[in-house]
Amino acid sequence: MGRRLEIELTSVNESSCTWRAAGAKQPKGEMPASLLYAGAKAGDVVKVEATFFMDGIEINTVHPPSEKKVRSDVLEMKSRKWSKDELVTTQLSKKSKRNSKGPRGKAKRNDAPRRPRPKRISPKRVHREAVLAEFEAEHKPIIEQLMSKGMPGVRQAIKDQNAKAKADGKPEMDPTPIMKIAEKALPKVRLAEWKDKADSLASIIDEVDLRDLRSVVVSGKDVARDDETKKQLAELSTKLEERIASDHEQWVKDLDEAISQERLVAALKISSRPVKAGTPLAPEVASKLTDLAAQGLSSDSFPSRWIVVLESLAFSPVRSAVTPASMPSETSEELIAEVRRLSDRLPQIAKMFGVDPASVPAAEKKRRPKPRKKPQRRKPEAQKDTLEKQTAIPKDESAPAEASKSDEGIPQTEVTEDPKAEAAAESAEPEVKATSDGTPSSSEPETVVEGDSNATASGPEAESSPAEPQENES
Repeated sequence: MGRRLEIELTSVNESSCTWRAAGAKQPKGEMPASLLYAGAKAGDVVKVEATFFMDGIEINTVHPPSEKKVRSDVLEMKSRKWSKDELVTTQLSKKSKRNSKGPRGKAKRNDAPRRPRPKRISPKRVHREAVLAEFEAEHKPIIEQLMSKGMPGVRQAIKDQNAKAKADGKPEMDPTPIMKIAEKALPKVRLAEWKDKADSLASIIDEVDLRDLRSVVVSGKDVARDDETKKQLAELSTKLEERIASDHEQWVKDLDEAISQERLVAALKISSRPVKAGTPLAPEVASKLTDLAAQGLSSDSFPSRWIVVLESLAFSPVRSAVTPASMPSETSEELIAEVRRLSDRLPQIAKMFGVDPASVPAAEKKRRPKPRKKPQRRKPEAQKDTLEKQTAIPKDESAPAEASKSDEGIPQTEVTEDPKAEAAAESAEPEVKATSDGTPSSSEPETVVEGDSNATASGPEAESSPAEPQENES
């Protein structure tokens, strides 16, 4: 592993020289004198290119010390006295009031609360750097590998280095001393990592993702040994209990609100992600959610809507109690494939489609559907330019004019001979408006809803998330 290092030459002779890390007390290494520059002497502090191995450091290149040059081609800047006649004037523009309907004049949906995403911890390396500084320079590569990839990473690094040495015809190293160093340093490294994470929670303890807070508390029980660490762990444990209670109340409130607003997909996703694992739904809430899901699966819904609802229902606690109000008026290959994939979790619905869960191969049940691509919105200028080209009258008036329509139903006055206009007419597509549906952030490790993809919600049932606007139901 190549790295630039600053060293001090401690002795220089004709064949070799010794060196030590800048600021160290004793020599730590030796290198050939052929790498030195002319006039090198003991006491010089230079920068070198070195390769760090598990069993030592090898110097590859020595850079001679550079002398700072004093520039003489610079201009002196003199300040002038303040004057009323300023050369530059500035004027702040007034802020314009935003359209109450939001960007592009679209009306906002005020019935779905949007809360910010929970923050994730981003630990600094204060305690880990302090631990790293305790070790000698030749041991630091081992500790760095231990911090980044743990004991398996150290074993793999030794294995890779021995394989390279064997290929080059060099002797292999004995892994025993290196593994002893790593095993001895492991408790310190784990404690330092935990302290860095715990310190990062101090400023965001009320907004941090509950999963991160729970993870730090659980891992702290294995590393807390001294009184200071145990006290810090006790404070975090108390805060975790408070957050679980408050977040559970908010989860119940969000679920009730989504059901009352008939936002089916949002309600199903919220119900599948309780703050307290295994928390059952209240009987009244479960009954309302079951009825709402049954009404959402009817002949009035398009196949794409069925797919979105089934994906959300598959991991909801009411999945076994939901019976569709009626079968869809039309089906698609994608809908049948989704029913087969979720047949184990929704057996009563699968049987309505003539699908036996036992006959579906396991590989097909694990297969996730391909994500649906969102339609790209065309710029107003491009739309205007396209329409102008579509309605342009050709210069050759003798050519027969035939009435035609584009794929979108936009009438064209004449058929043009301009190939660019024809290409633009063929590529013009109607703008599709997508609706969004998300769920509030979960504190429990989230249940991955397989096939949770984007589909266009049909009719007035287009819903939006009460907590996470970035997830799309549409």
